Amino acid sequence: MRGFIKEDLLWRIMEECVEAGIGKISLGATGEPLLHPKFADFLVRAKQQGLWVSTTTNASRLTPEITTMLFEHGINRVNLSIYSASPDEHRRYTGTDTFDLVVENIRGFLRHWRERGRKIEVNMWFLPISGVNTLESHLAFWKPLADEVGLDITIHPQLNWGGLVDYFRLRRFLISHKNGRLTLRWWRRRPCPDICYYLQVLHTGEILPCCQIPEPDPATAQMVFGYMPNDHLMDIWRSARYQKLKQAHAKKRIRDYPVCVACMESRQWHQIAIPRNK
Repeated sequence: MRGFIKEDLLWRIMEECVEAGIGKISLGATGEPLLHPKFADFLVRAKQQGLWVSTTTNASRLTPEITTMLFEHGINRVNLSIYSASPDEHRRYTGTDTFDLVVENIRGFLRHWRERGRKIEVNMWFLPISGVNTLESHLAFWKPLADEVGLDITIHPQLNWGGLVDYFRLRRFLISHKNGRLTLRWWRRRPCPDICYYLQVLHTGEILPCCQIPEPDPATAQMVFGYMPNDHLMDIWRSARYQKLKQAHAKKRIRDYPVCVACMESRQWHQIAIPRNK
């Protein structure tokens, strides 16, 4: 579901956040927020409202001009979501040949950040994608740059977008063999780590409990809890229907919510090395 959020909808979201005492917002949860031609206006308006502002970007649009704009307008946090460490990996995932551009944009952004005294929070995320990239290749390429500016690389949990893409086909146990070592991995159900902290409003105005449902459809309609501007964020947050969802997660009894059952965020992975007989 592609599209740009309209200004009046975003102004409404900001106003409701300020009225409710919500001090932090993220401009962009899915997609590439820096594509929006009004992003600078959104950032300025949010800061005028006294809001703490974060955004997440794949750096395809993180040009020197946009980098300067982010710092001048007072963004508080930038998450660099990086999923490729070579032109081949990048092409396999995006279908484009823009890897070198992304690398140059990230280098320029981090150089600017260091020269500005590291006054904003910056995260470098490795986004694992099965069959596309590996942690080894990622660290080999990106760690020297991260070390140069004093950043750690955060390994982001693999996402499956509420079961839309299920890399593990819901298998509870996995055995892998690498470098002569056997490893057993398994998952246990856990309460969603995000559901008690935020709501997401799509550019269409649909209100969702998280960013794991990028494109609501008939199968995920039960996860749409309201629609702006008809509904108010805090009314949704306090509604009996939303409280029921949060309670289901707290008790780890989410069978009535198929999207949550399939979502990787509701599973916590564990692993052990399997001893081998000599």
